[in-house]
Parts: sequence; C-alpha cells; structure tokens
Amino acid sequence: MLTNTLSMVTKTLSMLANAALEEHVQAGIALDPRIPEPVKIAASADGDTITLRGTVESFGQRRAAVEDAREVEGVFEVDDQLKVRPHKRGQVTNP
Repeated sequence: MLTNTLSMVTKTLSMLANAALEEHVQAGIALDPRIPEPVKIAASADGDTITLRGTVESFGQRRAAVEDAREVEGVFEVDDQLKVRPHKRGQVTNP
C-alpha cells in the first residue's frame, strides 16, 4: 500500500515538474520577437527533455525556438520536431 502511494506521489510530482518546464519554455518562445507566431509551437516535457512540435516560417525561427528552449533552467535536451513551411510570395499574413 505504501509503495503504491509513493508511486502515485512520484508520478504526480513528475507531471507537475513537466508542466512547469513546458510553461517556462512556452513563455520564453512567446517573448521572443524572432518568432512572430509562437502559438504554432507546442512544447512537451519528459523529465529534462523538451520536445518542440509545430510549424514555423523559417529556419531562423526554428533555431530561435530551440535556443529559447535550451535557455530554460532544467532543460538538458531539446528534441526538435518543428517543421519549416515558408510563406509563399504574395501570400497575405495577419500582422
């Protein structure tokens, strides 16, 4: 019984730590002026590893998001799964 309780507490603490790390990474990305649409990037944590998923418009934005994630305390590895899809010429974007 005690083992099950400790296991549940450990899992809960791990989930809370992951959520906090994800929030810090998302905040860093959201504040980066090099990334005009940060809502298109999702961050998920598994221990000290952050996985970035989503779509950005350039390789520069991709690098910026990875840099932002690496700068967060507690992140030791970034799994970059971001896709780069540049806007086509003449395509109108929202400011």
